[in-house]
Amino acid sequence: MKRREKLLFISGTLPKDGYGSHIIFLRHLIGLEEAGYDICVASRDRWLESKPNGMPNSWQTIKIPDRKAFWLPARASSKLSMSLRFRAQASHVLARIDRDTVKAILTNVWDHYCGVAAVAAKRLSVPLHVFVHDDPVSWATVNGSNANYVKWRSHFALSRADKIFSVSQRLSNALNCDRFPGHELIRPIPAKNDSRIRSDPFSEKPVLGFMGKVYPGAEETLKHLADRLNLIGGTLVIVTDKKFHALLNRPNIVVREPFETAFEAKNYLLSKVSA
Repeated sequence: MKRREKLLFISGTLPKDGYGSHIIFLRHLIGLEEAGYDICVASRDRWLESKPNGMPNSWQTIKIPDRKAFWLPARASSKLSMSLRFRAQASHVLARIDRDTVKAILTNVWDHYCGVAAVAAKRLSVPLHVFVHDDPVSWATVNGSNANYVKWRSHFALSRADKIFSVSQRLSNALNCDRFPGHELIRPIPAKNDSRIRSDPFSEKPVLGFMGKVYPGAEETLKHLADRLNLIGGTLVIVTDKKFHALLNRPNIVVREPFETAFEAKNYLLSKVSA
């Protein structure tokens, strides 16, 4: 009996129910499984102690430890040090999967696991497909992290990719994705349409909803939108992490912390918004 081909997703962004990149990757991988592939997810060990919300039981998971006694220390200030860590963790993953069945490796530029994925793809001589859903360099700059290392790490993966899927042209421009071959835009997979969704942009006092992370610079856009809504008595309802709440200081912005599942979040927004 012929074994099914497997897609290996190596990332610190777990495909799971919720919001942001997590649920988009979940939808991508579910679609690929429905197309006939087996799915394996490799990520940080502590994040896989229990099955993430919404992840199918049919998927294989591989826990990647942060360190082992015989691994050399990893320091973000040293490209050599991080390159060695990429290789050590790639070896750990590949020792726990049937290499002959791996058709391609998927990852995203966010954390160092994109480097692990790049090394693993080269070892197996299979295509590397990289999603660009976030701008890690801007995040590092805002948060005071080592932006030079993050830029090098992102380039490490993107320059080795056979395919790069950017979620928007803005993100593509931020990471200079167009200079790499195999780049294309691929929009996020939306949730299935819900007949309960109301769309009444001409409501006397419109209430708009937004769910997701507030990325660097995005808070200004959201506050500008809130200011425009305020002129006509409108409100902006935002579901996002608590750490972003202070950025959204407008009297007509209502902020709610994330829910466990996208279904709960959608029900919440449906009960609040007019468009």
